[in-house]
Amino acid sequence: MSEKNGATFIEVGLAFLLGAVTGAALGILFAPASGAETRKKIKDEISELSKDMKEKAEELKDKAELKYAQIKEKAQAGFEQAKGKFTKGFKSTETPQLKPEEE
Repeated sequence: MSEKNGATFIEVGLAFLLGAVTGAALGILFAPASGAETRKKIKDEISELSKDMKEKAEELKDKAELKYAQIKEKAQAGFEQAKGKFTKGFKSTETPQLKPEEE
């Protein structure tokens, strides 16, 4: 069995995102500002975070679509190759048809 060594790109991204959100929230909450200012800052931060997440999701979607197309293309080529070998092998093993003896 193989062991997992290191973190995946998604895990690192999520950890970074969680750290950024936590840092931003603590910075806003401990900053000396009025309630209205704090709420506006929180709203702005959430809006910016939402925008960033949409961009990252779009990038991930594009990468996934590209990878899917590559895998599909390779699978189709492999199928065609196997089909050709099978057909060629089948044709080479055909036995000639014997004509029945005339009575």
